[in-house]
Amino acid sequence: MVCLAVAVDDAGLRQEMVVELGRLGFAVTGLADRQLLREHLTDEGCDVVILDWGRRHDDDETLAYLRETYLGGVVLLCGDNVETRVRGFRAGADLHLPWPPDIRELAAATENLARRICVLRAAAASPAGAEDGAPSWLLDTVKWELTIPDGRKLPLTGGEFRFLGCLMAVPGRPVPRAEIIRALGYLEDGYEPRSLDAVVRRLRRKAERVLGIELPIRAAHAHGYVFIAAARGGLG
Repeated sequence: MVCLAVAVDDAGLRQEMVVELGRLGFAVTGLADRQLLREHLTDEGCDVVILDWGRRHDDDETLAYLRETYLGGVVLLCGDNVETRVRGFRAGADLHLPWPPDIRELAAATENLARRICVLRAAAASPAGAEDGAPSWLLDTVKWELTIPDGRKLPLTGGEFRFLGCLMAVPGRPVPRAEIIRALGYLEDGYEPRSLDAVVRRLRRKAERVLGIELPIRAAHAHGYVFIAAARGGLG
């Protein structure tokens, strides 16, 4: 699931975008100002930020902050002014779309951008020394084993296999808890969130005990979990 942060001043349009993009399958958070955007990226993160552009005195400052601290995509919504768009690109934007946006065009453009961001994140997280960019972590979907970079293998239970398969299908991208819970074969309603955390703790301890390694799994605060290395064999 692609996670979006919509920082648009117009409250009515912002709410419409949150609703419509949510219906199209995105996880969307609407944010009323730039300070809330910064707090959201620090606490939770997302794949793509959508900003209205060229209307605020702090636009350039906001883009500079994103380029320095945020490994994700940036889509700017603006009018037809060429100079405004050029300024946005020079400040680090990935895409420009018209104001107000067509939701279908915004969704298609954002999904493509998020796909590229996912690849870049996985490459950035790859351990040093991986040859020719080859994946360093392999999930064997037949034997239910995780092969680590040095070739050793970790046998997995069914729950561990499904958990890793969910994360390794999209390395570098946070996977929401609800999506992981469904992958484990449960309904979100009635599933205790701490049960998922317990699965992760046991898997980490198992890897440390059996192989003496730390798994490249990180919690995405208030969101879910992310596999922070290049991988293949995930359950798409």
